[in-house]
Amino acid sequence: MSSKTLEKKSEDPIEAEIISEPVSLKKLIIPFSEFGKSKRYIYLGFERIPFRERHPIYQTILKNEFADVINQFK
Repeated sequence: MSSKTLEKKSEDPIEAEIISEPVSLKKLIIPFSEFGKSKRYIYLGFERIPFRERHPIYQTILKNEFADVINQFK
């Protein structure tokens, strides 16, 4: 058995470049503008959401986080 790598030929020029050269993370380009085209709602922090309308898990976490302060004002 041989431990040599097989020569893989690709029709895709980008794939051929990746195979022929090691990938450099310094040259890696991530198109973040393409990620922003999602139709899914993402909270950006500008909206005002009343506490009572927030998710129950969020309410519980926030109440537990500030339980000592809340008890001081009761």
